[in-house]
Amino acid sequence: MMESGNKLCLDKFYPEKDLKIVNIRQQKDKIIIQMKSISKACSCPKCSRTTNKYHGMYHRKVQDLPILGKRVQLEIASHEYECINDGCKVTSFAETFRGFLNTYSRICLLYTSDAA
Repeated sequence: MMESGNKLCLDKFYPEKDLKIVNIRQQKDKIIIQMKSISKACSCPKCSRTTNKYHGMYHRKVQDLPILGKRVQLEIASHEYECINDGCKVTSFAETFRGFLNTYSRICLLYTSDAA
């Protein structure tokens, strides 16, 4: 999707309520998109309890689909949260952005915007 001024609009290709693009760098053979989490809470992957207890930052590099014939790498600074359920065996976990990334994935999953 192109915006006015021939700028590529990427908003519908990632969960914009949870992530913000902070920088895009183009190299000879790849495009690097740096993103940062803007979420305020997250659900535990084990017990599904929502927590806003921030634990730290987690940096991930994942491969995405090519753009204009160039490889695309996402560098994502996501939050780590602590589970607040005393009965849960999970102590801390990184965000998956509503299925945009799996816990151990190194390749982005197909994302469909809620608006689509």
